[in-house]
Amino acid sequence: MKLRRVLAALSVVAAAGVVPLVTSGTAQASGFDCVDYLKANGYAVGDIVHEACGYQPLPTGPSPFCVALLVAHGVTGGEADHACRLVKF
Repeated sequence: MKLRRVLAALSVVAAAGVVPLVTSGTAQASGFDCVDYLKANGYAVGDIVHEACGYQPLPTGPSPFCVALLVAHGVTGGEADHACRLVKF
C-alpha cells in the first residue's frame, strides 16, 4: 500500500511538470518570425495565424498546436512546420 501511495505521488508530480509544456497556450512573446515567414510566402495573416504563432515550442520542436492550426488554415505541412520552428520565447 505504501508503494502505491509513493507511485501515485510521483505521478502527480510528474504530471504537474509535463502538463504545462503540453497545454501551454498562446503567450505574448515572439511569434513575429513565424508571422513574417508566412506573410512572405503569400499567406493571409490574421487572427488564426497570430494565435498559432503564439504557441510556445516544445524543447524537441515546434508546437503541435501551432502546426495543426496553420495546416487547418491552409498552410502546407512543411511551411507550417518551418514557421512554427521560428517561434522563440
